[in-house]
Amino acid sequence: MPLQTARQMVAKRLATSNRSPHLGPEAIDVITIFSGAIPREIVRHLRDTVLNAEADTDFEPEVMARDIFAAELKQWMDQLRTAPFPGGTLIDLRDHVSDIIDLLPAVSEDAWPEEADEKLRLCLTLLDSDGTLMSEETITDEEATASIDGRRRFRQTAELQACLRLLIMNQLAGFLWRSKGATFSEIQGKDAIACIRTVMLNPAIAQKMLGEFIAEHLQDYGSTVPPLPYHPPPSPRS
Repeated sequence: MPLQTARQMVAKRLATSNRSPHLGPEAIDVITIFSGAIPREIVRHLRDTVLNAEADTDFEPEVMARDIFAAELKQWMDQLRTAPFPGGTLIDLRDHVSDIIDLLPAVSEDAWPEEADEKLRLCLTLLDSDGTLMSEETITDEEATASIDGRRRFRQTAELQACLRLLIMNQLAGFLWRSKGATFSEIQGKDAIACIRTVMLNPAIAQKMLGEFIAEHLQDYGSTVPPLPYHPPPSPRS
């Protein structure tokens, strides 16, 4: 969905709501980008973040990014309770996520936590220490329901994808927070949307795209973390 179309959709949605927080076009662009420009995800972020806020909330782009990121962290932390990983791994994962939530800035004077990226990378390692999930071909819905092992692998891959999306969101939110008043350019928006959408199609490629996005768009704004290690995608099935 193009950014302009998303702005119109969100404006119509807010017009029918009893709550009317201030939401400028740049903040709507943040929702669209963080949603991968997928309409149902735009509506979800709008419902979970904007329509749950106080009626007079003024959503600057960096505030919108922080609040969506925080909501996604909380959702993932809850989701991890039933993930098919060893109990000790789940405890460590949830502890890292909880730490990130506690570190998020409350007011504009607070700095964006550099530890957030480090902790999400640790989560990625806990989920896939040898790169097996990242390098495997994405499992189909049919394969996921065909066996217990298929369902387990499908769910493990879903948690890996959730972590990778959060890594991308953290970079985007940190950029906006560190450069107050900045907005995403058209090319930044398109590249970020492509990166987020690729997570569901091929996590290995999305991982590589994130490193490229940081190098091309964000290093001048404090994102100096080196790109994630790249696991090559699998060969097509014969």
